[in-house]
Amino acid sequence: MTRRDLKVYDSVLETVGWTPLIRLTRVTRGITTPVYGKAEFYNPGG
Repeated sequence: MTRRDLKVYDSVLETVGWTPLIRLTRVTRGITTPVYGKAEFYNPGG
C-alpha cells in the first residue's frame, strides 16, 4: 500500500477528498460507539 502523504500528485485536485479520520479514544472513554474526527488541516482546501 502506498502512503498517500508520500505520493507525488500532478494536481491538487487529485488530493481533494482525502481527509484522514482519527479515532477519538480518550474523550470518548466509556462510550461503545466509535467516534472519529476529521483532520481537515491535511486537506489541501483547508
